[in-house]
Amino acid sequence: MPSTGGYMGGLAGLIFAASPVVPRTVWIVTSERLLMQDHSSADPDRPLVYIRLRPVWTYIDGIRDFTGFFCDHTFSEPKLAQRARVVMQETLENAIKYSLRGPESELEVAIHSTGDSLQISVSSTPDPQHLERLRSELTTMADKEPKQAYLDAFARAATSPEASAQLGLARICFEGEAELRLEEQENGRIRLTATGAI
Repeated sequence: MPSTGGYMGGLAGLIFAASPVVPRTVWIVTSERLLMQDHSSADPDRPLVYIRLRPVWTYIDGIRDFTGFFCDHTFSEPKLAQRARVVMQETLENAIKYSLRGPESELEVAIHSTGDSLQISVSSTPDPQHLERLRSELTTMADKEPKQAYLDAFARAATSPEASAQLGLARICFEGEAELRLEEQENGRIRLTATGAI
């Protein structure tokens, strides 16, 4: 088992091919700025971390734990690391559950920092019906305080399994202390971004 420093240093610029059967299943690229601890002057257009993967459930735990590890050691804020783990867990689960399947289906995950905030975004190609529900839920949540939105979503999820995705979104805002923004891109792709204070 490599040491912590060696593990992080080895990730800089490294590409993982996680599956011998399907090449390029997972890419993880960290910025050299990580090694310089220069996140306070980060270029917001250049991610600290970029991950590209196919929508496969088995990757969620590893990417969630890496996100917590990365934030803990980059920003020295254990609470921020825990919040980031919640955000990554829920955004990835949502994207994987509702992504269209196919040989070209991929998710893109990026972590950015502007010095006083942290952004985690996941890009995917969702089922069109899910996109409509996602728009509706985000609009509903925007009119509520995060705690109330979470309690309402929890109550719905207790009676309807289909409401679990909405609970995840509410958890991002309440437990992750983040604001959500949806961007619709070309070719049916979307980017869901969670932004929270550092």
